[in-house]
Parts: sequence; C-alpha cells; structure tokens
Amino acid sequence: MPAPTGSEPLRDVLWVMKHPGVERTGQLLKEHDIGYVVLYKNMPHRSVQYYWKSFKARPDLYRTTFENDDVLIVAPRRA
Repeated sequence: MPAPTGSEPLRDVLWVMKHPGVERTGQLLKEHDIGYVVLYKNMPHRSVQYYWKSFKARPDLYRTTFENDDVLIVAPRRA
C-alpha cells in the first residue's frame, strides 16, 4: 500500500502526539493501521518534546514494547 501523502497525515500525527488519550486518536490509529508508536526521549543533537510521558502515563491505552534512555515504543491496545 502506498504511503499517505499531503498535509492530512502530518496533521493526524501531530494530533496523536498531542492527544494520546482521546477517542479521535484511537480512530486515527485504527484508520492508518498503526501498530507501534515510536517516541524519542533523548536525541543528542536536537531538543525533543516530552510527548512520550503522556503515552507512558496511559498503560490502559498503550502497551510498552521497548524502552531505553533514548526511545519508547508503544503499541496501541485494541478494544
């Protein structure tokens, strides 16, 4: 399947990153068939946003599949 293009997928990504716990986020993850969300906790040459903390705080919605000092990878829990 071809990768989505245009501004809509980018808006969807930004929505998910900023609103991990709302219903629309679950719909977007399902619509785009997202199995994992990769969140950077530390990057040596650029500043990072702490989006990962919101995902880590929702074990009811996201299962941690990998974590170290630099990255957190979560899988959405399906209803």
